[in-house]
Amino acid sequence: MACALCIAALSGCAPTYPKDKIDEAIVDLCKREYNLDVDTKIKGKTIGVYLPVDNLFDVVFNLDQKASKKINDVILGVSRVTLSTDAKFDFYVVVAQDPKVPEVEIVYIRYVHDVKRFLLGDISRGEYAKKALIAIKTPPQAERERILRELFSKLNIDDADEMIKEYLEGEDKAYGIGEISYWNKKFFINDITLAEFAAKQIEERIKFEFRENKDLNKWYEFKSVEGKFIKAPSGNRFVFNVSMANRVEPLYLDSGIELGSSRKRQLVFQGLVTIAGNVLWAYKFDDFERVDIAIPEQRLKISRDTLWKARKGKVKIGELL
Repeated sequence: MACALCIAALSGCAPTYPKDKIDEAIVDLCKREYNLDVDTKIKGKTIGVYLPVDNLFDVVFNLDQKASKKINDVILGVSRVTLSTDAKFDFYVVVAQDPKVPEVEIVYIRYVHDVKRFLLGDISRGEYAKKALIAIKTPPQAERERILRELFSKLNIDDADEMIKEYLEGEDKAYGIGEISYWNKKFFINDITLAEFAAKQIEERIKFEFRENKDLNKWYEFKSVEGKFIKAPSGNRFVFNVSMANRVEPLYLDSGIELGSSRKRQLVFQGLVTIAGNVLWAYKFDDFERVDIAIPEQRLKISRDTLWKARKGKVKIGELL
């Protein structure tokens, strides 16, 4: 299958799926080959696919195996279409939701160029897996509807359905990559940019680093990370705010040598800078002036050129703090 996808995507023949029929192509393929009914929506160079799945989760809230296969089938189908069309898509999104429990959904986002690189053997399977954004969440629109209903109830307004519907339908787009969702038979999707995708990917890798790095686990309790890309006349920049707390018990490295607080922070910043630098370098993204990384009580501002050097260990983080 991988070879077939490569040939279809990279050969010079006419596109299998013309851009003016891309919506129906995905719907038809999913129905014909997988017997799955899907809905689609296109915003710019981003295509979204909604998949309703009965019994999305099992009784212990793990992804059901049959549901997982259906999601993977749709992802494969969307990949095939985006790689074999003359439409210039940068991203595709798959949203899976149980119609009986629409308050929980799975959102899968993939950069099309990553698919091409994987098929050409340019990136490993493990790295390819890390490059996808996957979230299990409540649709933001569902939360907004809940808040509105509580407000109207306090105001003793009984017939609020129409007002709520008008308000939510007025939000015809998602206002960021984290807002992409499906709610009340409506797709909320925005045209994803590589900058915001990279910011969210760095976010996920920071979470992974705190979860898997045994020293960070001994030193700090990780709470959250928020990353975003800011466009500004003074210069575009990435900003990452990391929330963490010192653990109470004495903490030591395996060598048995206790590190001072400032040295621990240097090591934290070194890890975060390396993650940001590697992701942005891999995507050849350089439309930014600097990266700001903040942890409690300390912030590092690092220019793009210094970031490239730091990811290779040519700059000591302690000299920048």
